[in-house]
Amino acid sequence: MKIVGSAGDGLRLALVYQDVSFRPVAIWQGLAAHPRVASVEVFLEGLGPRAFTRDRAYESGRLRLWVAGDKAVGRRRFLSPYRLLVARRLAHAIRCADWDVLFVASQSVASVMAARAAICSRRPFVLFTHGPGRGQSSLGALAHSVRAWMARHASGHIPACYSSLGALLECGAGTLNLSIGYGTCCSFEDFGPDAPMGHLPRELTSEPTQGPAILYVGRFVAYKRPADVVLAFSRSHQCRHARLWMVGEGPQASALRELASTCGLNGRVVFAPFQSAPDLRAIYEAADVLVMPSEFETWGHVVQEAMLQGTPVIASAASGAGEWLLRDGATGWLHRPGDVGQLATLLDQALDSPLDRISMGARARQRALQHSPDALAGEWVRVACSAVASESAAVREDA
Repeated sequence: MKIVGSAGDGLRLALVYQDVSFRPVAIWQGLAAHPRVASVEVFLEGLGPRAFTRDRAYESGRLRLWVAGDKAVGRRRFLSPYRLLVARRLAHAIRCADWDVLFVASQSVASVMAARAAICSRRPFVLFTHGPGRGQSSLGALAHSVRAWMARHASGHIPACYSSLGALLECGAGTLNLSIGYGTCCSFEDFGPDAPMGHLPRELTSEPTQGPAILYVGRFVAYKRPADVVLAFSRSHQCRHARLWMVGEGPQASALRELASTCGLNGRVVFAPFQSAPDLRAIYEAADVLVMPSEFETWGHVVQEAMLQGTPVIASAASGAGEWLLRDGATGWLHRPGDVGQLATLLDQALDSPLDRISMGARARQRALQHSPDALAGEWVRVACSAVASESAAVREDA
């Protein structure tokens, strides 16, 4: 594969990702289309489950992918033999490639080796830092030491939110070349104003109960706390004439159905499987409130996806999107993870005034529109230019 078109005098950017996802593709394309960028090369550990998006990435002639492995790596152990092999391949490719600035995340051994390759070649790298999340707790002090090393050596930083900025400062990172909150965003191709609109699935149109619709979208797993939504819905006074749509799949599906029955919510809680992006957009638009109650989310893309449709969100305070995109009481509501009582109170507040809810949804849409792939691309280029200038100054001082 070769980059098509003239490189010109612009920046040559390299990005390290775990595997292909539909979410960053628009950002890659935005970077490749930026007037100050000559080329974008994305280094992937593996293609992952969404390999079909590889074709979408080639829409720009200045963008190409380099894949180190032929398997998904997301669920493999952090230091598994396969991931170590892939990391060595990826680091070698990065050392041999022509680029001016490298963007890496502190989430994998491949990212660490890529950062080391940048340092050894005296080229700058910019560090992504995700929002609240589990991290690599099983590695304990070693993981913290690695993150601190990367933070100190990075020429620029893109923390997901203020919480991740605090973690960076604790690691000894500098405060220059920062762009807070611009690490990721949802797919505007799928959920933006011009995205295709689908239809509500049969499960959500066949239920007889009318009234406001509360929505949960996500996997039915413990750390996302879907049971909290069912419990809060059962306790909310304003939800007595409302519906709860649970869209997703996962190991807790049977337990959630039993919980809804135990709470006497038969007929008012409707379950539907994961949907295509157009149909999911229709679900967001039809819902009155989205609830995202996770114990932690490094970002939480469903928050912005719903906000783009003008749907207010009650989001966990332990999420990057919740902390960065929501202004509590203005463009949505933040709640403490695990506090079912507070969640029920916020549901009452959200459903108390339809006019206030519509007004909040309009403000939420405007806030989400500001956090676009083009906006991210502009911030990344700004940080990259600053990183190049800082590295050039350091080289001159050493000389």
